[in-house]
Amino acid sequence: MPDLARSPAPVQATAPAPASPQQGVSGPQAAGNSAAQGVLADRQARGLLVTGLRAWLTTQRAEIAGLQGDARVQRIEGVLSTLEGAWARAQRGEAVDVAALPAAPAGAGAAQGLALPPELVGEVRPLVTMLEAGVSGAAKGVGGGPEGSAHSTVDWNTRLGVPEYRTQSDNLAAPEATCNVTTLAMSLERLGIGREQVLRAVEDQIKTRWIAAARKNGTITAARAEELKADLQRVDEEPGWDRDAEWKAAARRYIDGVMKDAPYQRLRGQASVSPAERDAVAGQMRDRAQMEDLLDMLVDQAGLSRYGVVGDPGKVLELVSPDGKTPDTEMLWGGTAWKTVHEKTRDTLEGGGAAALSFLHKGTRESGASHIVSVQEAKDDGFKVDDPYGTVRSSYNPKGYDDAYWSSESYQQRNAKTKKMETKEKLIADRDARKNTVNGFDDWGAATARQLDAEEARGRDTFLGKDMVTRSMKYVQLFHRGKSGAPPSGG
Repeated sequence: MPDLARSPAPVQATAPAPASPQQGVSGPQAAGNSAAQGVLADRQARGLLVTGLRAWLTTQRAEIAGLQGDARVQRIEGVLSTLEGAWARAQRGEAVDVAALPAAPAGAGAAQGLALPPELVGEVRPLVTMLEAGVSGAAKGVGGGPEGSAHSTVDWNTRLGVPEYRTQSDNLAAPEATCNVTTLAMSLERLGIGREQVLRAVEDQIKTRWIAAARKNGTITAARAEELKADLQRVDEEPGWDRDAEWKAAARRYIDGVMKDAPYQRLRGQASVSPAERDAVAGQMRDRAQMEDLLDMLVDQAGLSRYGVVGDPGKVLELVSPDGKTPDTEMLWGGTAWKTVHEKTRDTLEGGGAAALSFLHKGTRESGASHIVSVQEAKDDGFKVDDPYGTVRSSYNPKGYDDAYWSSESYQQRNAKTKKMETKEKLIADRDARKNTVNGFDDWGAATARQLDAEEARGRDTFLGKDMVTRSMKYVQLFHRGKSGAPPSGG
């Protein structure tokens, strides 16, 4: 159970008046952020509002800890919906009196099509996880999906732009090599794009392949093939279409392809997987796979490489985004001044967008090797990140023969000149002490991803100082929300 200690009484805060088109909104709005998600003009007022919402949220979390069953579910939904509504009013320039927020909110209101402020992501996550895991004694819902609420049809991570922390260690394919799709999954959730959208994109690829095969076999006419390609949902009406069989066949092709990679890049890092096991996994893919597993399958189907999907995400964004709502991107390369990196990243996140940092993590041993993490919040002195691999050592130096995930121990040594004892650091070339744990073959899928132990979750809510970022940064990829700002599906 997370720390739900009671906080002082909530403070009162009001949102600033809306800015003029030329005031108060910097950087990313012109690059594609929704106007409703623009950066609040008065940063002091924004900070006061976030502080007030955090205090109210902390009080609510303490009360939730004492509730059971349906009462707990209704309070959590009420808290999430109240935060969403308050932030929506602030984004419209309306006053928000935190002291007037309900003391015992209950029930989920309408989706607002925005993302909560990044400062609240880490504090909202535990509440979303409670709904996903299912509250004991509460009525269960239908339709939330493997990564949605167990009590309704809502995927709260996607609806609120609060990404689930995702570790690559429990990925189906290549746990040691999928920081890319894992970080991309967290970025997409921040943008309001969730597992259901990725699932639909994978199925669209499967249907497109089925249409081509049916046309080649002569089971449908050329005219019918064109009709189906124009509206893929109509494939469900075709007598020869078997969703389960086609999904299993497509997943088996994907799995067989994965098993041709280097051993550590194969299924769960296994050098060999029997045909029977491959069949079993293929049959579970649609209903069990977590979002990043499906993303990896989608990337494979589209003929792309997982290693380029964050640096060049355009095709994937097009496949998973609703029509007319494809996010825009902006790349900041290493060498860019911290002031620029910080301000652009901060404004993007505060505007409801996402950011991913690619940094050089193996020093001079492999000077081009990079790792990708999701930026949760841009602080003045660095980035709060969700690292799918583990925790970067604070003394890591990318210009040395080093590794960001080596551990270290300190020892005392006398300085030959000053004769004084000094603290020295000894590096330990053992990444296992710093990375997420890769467990057994069956430790994959959406259900197991909600049951991370301390080792698996060690990269959640970690911090990279600005010196670390600027020294090791390869690039920062910014994702700006589409201009429509429409609520995500399922909300």
